[in-house]
Amino acid sequence: MRIRPLGLARLKNMLHFIGGLAATSQRTAGSGEGPAPLGDRSRGRMHGDMRGSALLILTAALHAAEATPDARAGDHAELRELMSRAVGALNSRSVDDLARLLDGTSRLTFIDASVAGSAPAVAETFARWFAPATGLAKVEFAPVVDPGGAVFIGPDVAWATGRSDDRYTLVDGRSGIMPCRWTAVVVRRDGHWRIAAFHAGINVLDNAHLAMRDAAWKAWCWAIGIGAALSGLIAGLLISRMVWRRR
Repeated sequence: MRIRPLGLARLKNMLHFIGGLAATSQRTAGSGEGPAPLGDRSRGRMHGDMRGSALLILTAALHAAEATPDARAGDHAELRELMSRAVGALNSRSVDDLARLLDGTSRLTFIDASVAGSAPAVAETFARWFAPATGLAKVEFAPVVDPGGAVFIGPDVAWATGRSDDRYTLVDGRSGIMPCRWTAVVVRRDGHWRIAAFHAGINVLDNAHLAMRDAAWKAWCWAIGIGAALSGLIAGLLISRMVWRRR
């Protein structure tokens, strides 16, 4: 439930304040201090009427604030369901399920700068990601919408931003979290919300892929160094043995 900008708490405080003024006015009128001059009585009635009108207006506004539900509550629920289905399709690599959630003119820009707008293009993206040369075995997306939720810029158009701590797992079992930021635009077609545009970006200077690649490179360097040292040691022992035999 969303409250008007005035705020429910402020409405209640103002209602309590005006009610107190009205009560004070009634006590003054019935105090028996004698008849007031005609002008004073007229002004008193006018002030009382104004206070009574303000009291009625604030009472009506208070009830409206308490009873008016969020007009977009249903849309927010549908958009949460849309995101859940999209994440499930991506994590399971279900191209058909994801295609059902796209608008006819959708454009999806992934973190590798690839762009897809149809089921075949999404299938090509998945095939490229999980090709044997990449060493990538699995990606688990975990998007979270920023506070405030979707922003509606029309009856059938909205956008949202958020972050996602995605886990990338390699075929050798190593894995790492790659944080990213994303922006999505959704439209309503034939009574259903669809993804019109999506863009994700990562920190190209500091991410899990670079960390795992650096770790692999360091391990490879250590292996080469140790291997070279052992080869040199063995070669030295063999040469020493040959020289010793000649003597």
